[in-house]
Amino acid sequence: MSLSSIQLDAFWALSKSGNFSKAAESIHITQSALSQRIINLEEAVGTTLVIRDSNGIILTETGQELLRYIQKKQALEEEFQTRAGMGVQESSAKLSGRIRIASLSSLMHSVLFPALDEIITGQGDVLVDASISEMRDLENRLRQGQTDFVVTSAEWKKEDLKGYKLGEEENVLVRSKLNKERENIFLDHDPQDSTTEDFMRLNGQKSRSFKRCYVDDIYGILEGVSLGWGSAIVPKHLIESNSKYQDTIKIAKGYTSLKTPIWLYQYEQPYYTRLEQMVVDCLTKNVRKVLG
Repeated sequence: MSLSSIQLDAFWALSKSGNFSKAAESIHITQSALSQRIINLEEAVGTTLVIRDSNGIILTETGQELLRYIQKKQALEEEFQTRAGMGVQESSAKLSGRIRIASLSSLMHSVLFPALDEIITGQGDVLVDASISEMRDLENRLRQGQTDFVVTSAEWKKEDLKGYKLGEEENVLVRSKLNKERENIFLDHDPQDSTTEDFMRLNGQKSRSFKRCYVDDIYGILEGVSLGWGSAIVPKHLIESNSKYQDTIKIAKGYTSLKTPIWLYQYEQPYYTRLEQMVVDCLTKNVRKVLG
């Protein structure tokens, strides 16, 4: 038995908005009508798809699988519609669809943007949703259908995820050229950020021998070091590629750099669109070049 299209549309709207009232408004029905369509869909598939919580909704494992089916169906339809009626040569060069990618603040703008540029520039039908998250949140964003690709420094060994090693990020100790008084204060994202502790451990120093400040993201860290607020452990490529910091930030000598592998993940699927294949090809080819 095929699933009802209006029920699937209701589930798709709810998955995108994460909220029953917003989803109902987006497809012009009442909230009770939306809830009933979701109930009917769950009865049709024989299991729970959505769990309500204080922050909105959480998709169950089956709900996540259904969402990926809907997303794939829409992507394939869009790709077909774009290429239909074109000649073979024109069709082979034409890309369409939406690249939804989530990553860390240290990678997104400085590494992934230039790595993906060749399949975005000149392709008017390719759209991009790029979002930055903390590393601890990235897997959940992928599983809840909020993104299709994740690039992270965490290695996930999951049977349902396909991983590609893109290269290594070299993290170095940087200090202000302008202010030496706060060199023993270190800037991190938040209290759960272990980068400084990992670097110090690698270099045989006790992690509790320094004070920490938290500035939310990598560019806050760089600005803080530049102004003399403290020292930090940052990716080397961010210093070498940004002339803004050449006069204010220096790389400390005599320390072993902390190297972290960079991984690309997407769901394991029987078929990928041409755009999805191109994203993987571009990132596996170009990220290593950008990292140096």
